[in-house]
Amino acid sequence: MLKEYILENMENARIRVIGVMKNYNQICETEKKIEEKINTLQNDKNIDFEIFSPRMEEKSIRAKMNDYYEELHKIKEKKEKVKKELDGASEEMEKFRIMAAELMNLDKQARANANNKHTMTKKK
Repeated sequence: MLKEYILENMENARIRVIGVMKNYNQICETEKKIEEKINTLQNDKNIDFEIFSPRMEEKSIRAKMNDYYEELHKIKEKKEKVKKELDGASEEMEKFRIMAAELMNLDKQARANANNKHTMTKKK
């Protein structure tokens, strides 16, 4: 009964880790895309400014840049929260893995002791 409880919780923690890890990877991909957009916009801004220098275009580029930086900031905050959640889920999974290993070890010891007692009884 204890063994099933530990194994079930370990599996639930493993599933949670996988789900959180997928979410973390998606956030990292989104972060990269936003950083690429910012880099592209910065490169385009330099070209537009040097060739045409339109003031209205520069303002809209700045507005876009601010939007991207705000989005990037939000993504980084979310990434940090998900990273903490991932660490917590990983710790929980590790805790149940250790419990399962200890339980298996105790089970082996109990069986060995039972075999030793059974062998000693036969010798008498």
